[in-house]
Amino acid sequence: MAIRTVKTKELTWYNIDDPNREVVDFLQEHFPFHPLDFKDVIGEAQFPKLDTYKSYLFIILHFPGLSNDRRQVTDNELDIFIGPDYLITIQKKRYKVLKDVFYRLLNNSRQRREYMSQGPGYLLYRLLEVLYRQSDSVVNNIGKRIRSAEKDVFEESKNMARALAEIRRHVLNFRAIIDPQRVVITQLAHINRSYMSKDLSVYYDDISDYLNKLWLISSSYYELIRGLHDTNESLISHRTNQVIKMLTVFSVALLPLTLLSGIYGMNIEGLPWAHRPEVVWLLYGGLLVFIIITIVYFRRKKWL
Repeated sequence: MAIRTVKTKELTWYNIDDPNREVVDFLQEHFPFHPLDFKDVIGEAQFPKLDTYKSYLFIILHFPGLSNDRRQVTDNELDIFIGPDYLITIQKKRYKVLKDVFYRLLNNSRQRREYMSQGPGYLLYRLLEVLYRQSDSVVNNIGKRIRSAEKDVFEESKNMARALAEIRRHVLNFRAIIDPQRVVITQLAHINRSYMSKDLSVYYDDISDYLNKLWLISSSYYELIRGLHDTNESLISHRTNQVIKMLTVFSVALLPLTLLSGIYGMNIEGLPWAHRPEVVWLLYGGLLVFIIITIVYFRRKKWL
């Protein structure tokens, strides 16, 4: 059974990293949880929420992370039961940060007392603080990619449209994870239970402030990436206009030559100087000089 525990005299932390039928049977046997909560635990990913009951709270939270190649923003769900003398954390997929905290408390009696001596509400706060602070790495990664993209945009690198679209997707994913958490943490800050005393509201308000800061940073990133996208589109449009302008100028300059070639290319009698090749070549030469003069004039006018 994938249930590990850290215990003190007043508090037990159950950490579960593989929610299955056996885990649910254990929880049903030892705790008075609502059947709908078990359905959320073993079901697919759930939306963040806080359900309050007489003897416990059921919380679903999400934490942003990075994939192994650090090029994707991942969503890590954590289901939480908290009661007078216990805290149960259930990971839908294994989350290394939480695992590290668990084993640190298991093997270090000083940190165990520090985290668990003030009740389950304080332990939950310390866990959430560690988990959400990991979002700094996600924010820094996105910021680094935006700065790199900004440099590439103005150096007119290729495939920037795709690169900017990927970064915008990461920003949107990050915002979609962070936004609902702000509501749940704000609710937690105002919960009045014996194990969630009013003294803890200051701590949860601190987490709420941090999430609001992340939201503001992600909003600025979103506006910045939109600006870079617009800039890139403008540069692409400018380059396209330059090419079209060049093609237009050469088309106009070559139009008389094309017309003359079309006329003397027809197999009809009576064309002027048709039987005098030297005159025809003089006409072509004159048109070539006209074309050169036209191009020089356009360049002086800075149309080319």
